[in-house]
Amino acid sequence: MSDAGQLLRLGERYAALGLTAAASSCFERAADADPSDGTAHRRLVELALAAGRGKDARSYAQELGKREKGLATRLLTGQAQMAAGELAGARFSFAAVADAARAAPLERVRAMVGRAKVAEGENDRPGASANIMGAAEALFKWMVAEGTSSLDIDREQPLIDEVVRLAVAWERTEDIGELIAELKDSGRASPAALLEALWLAARQSHGDRAASDREIDAALQTELDARPDSRAVRVKRCERLLRRRRHPARRDEAIADLVALADEVGSEPAS
Repeated sequence: MSDAGQLLRLGERYAALGLTAAASSCFERAADADPSDGTAHRRLVELALAAGRGKDARSYAQELGKREKGLATRLLTGQAQMAAGELAGARFSFAAVADAARAAPLERVRAMVGRAKVAEGENDRPGASANIMGAAEALFKWMVAEGTSSLDIDREQPLIDEVVRLAVAWERTEDIGELIAELKDSGRASPAALLEALWLAARQSHGDRAASDREIDAALQTELDARPDSRAVRVKRCERLLRRRRHPARRDEAIADLVALADEVGSEPAS
């Protein structure tokens, strides 16, 4: 393995441990060791975005653009531009991805989420609302597509959470409810139950008292019954149970499940 390859691998290990500064240092050294490869710059952009360092992310994205082209790079560049406050540039980058015929389904979803955030940043609530609903429709369609696995849905849990949360925040609560109802009517109990749980939780966070803990827990249990292999749903269910200060038995149940989940992960061979 090349020096750059070894540094990339070490950087990924540090990143997995949450040691962002050490990971960034490794990726910077990897970029110096192989200036033609964009992998290190891509990871530097991602780490900077996760840390909220918009200007650094924008700088790394510029270097990435010199080494890698394509929609994935354009999407990441848009995210970096938005983090750096360059809304006009971000809008252009996201539009280029969202409107591209060759864009993968999730690339298009992420681009539409980006456009929605740009619109919100420009005080264009109708634009933000329209784009987030477009993202929701495309995302829900991907979730029930034949080639989408349970593991795929687990991996994209943060994106799914974000889309539902923003749709509720931007006054599209009823529209999301209608999409979920359509999934249920078509026999898609899963992922409809997961989406319902997220939708109810988002409503609850905005003060909607009609969205109860009991309904959210029931929806998560329905999803888990349909996808017992879903670790993401197990963790989400445990997170909710751990908040039950008045129900120690439920909290103990959650802790036991988290320990079991940790044992499962720990017993798997390293990739």
